[in-house]
Amino acid sequence: MVVSHKLSDGLREALDFYPDIIFLDNNLPDSQGWTKAGYLLEAFPKADIFLISAYKSVPFLPEDPRLTIIEKPLSLKTIEKLIS
Repeated sequence: MVVSHKLSDGLREALDFYPDIIFLDNNLPDSQGWTKAGYLLEAFPKADIFLISAYKSVPFLPEDPRLTIIEKPLSLKTIEKLIS
């Protein structure tokens, strides 16, 4: 497991190990996570991506069954359900 606090760091780290699951916060210090959702879907075709946001609808997201929006607040119980 790798944790990054900036989008740029997370993208760089992900290229090193090709994740199966990506939890992507929408509100990051250096950008908004949703802006890279399409890139992540293409770069990691086997990964499920969970976009964490305070807003139920996020603009301009690609339609893909591997992309799920999770509304904040997020609980550990919710995370466990998603990855099991």
